[in-house]
Amino acid sequence: MLGVERIDHGLNVLDDPKLVEAVRARRIGLTAAPTLFYTDIPGRMEYRAGAIRRLLDEGLLVSVNSDDPGMKRSLYVSDLMLCVQQTTGLSRAALVQLARNSFVTAWLPDAEREACLARLDAYVAAHPQPMPA
Repeated sequence: MLGVERIDHGLNVLDDPKLVEAVRARRIGLTAAPTLFYTDIPGRMEYRAGAIRRLLDEGLLVSVNSDDPGMKRSLYVSDLMLCVQQTTGLSRAALVQLARNSFVTAWLPDAEREACLARLDAYVAAHPQPMPA
């Protein structure tokens, strides 16, 4: 009814399967801050990073975001992506998907969005994943 395009701090979407389906069907973007200010609260990173992984596994347009690092002592997005990967074991492909989702759901002109996605694709292609030891 509201025409929502993005839900910030959208982890609670997981609480309702009907809402998960509606968000997926409408391709609503979800931003997620895995730390929400502080990383020293036991279980917080595991819960929030796990929710990000579940949203991604559900095929939702979730992206990793910070909580204004300069103002709220949060980490920067690159640090948060690493935290989510280390906490949940996300694959390289999943990390690339999180990055793609951030551009897909950004309020950018289409040409700028496509240019950003093309740069991301070029970077991924130019830096193949190393073979496991």
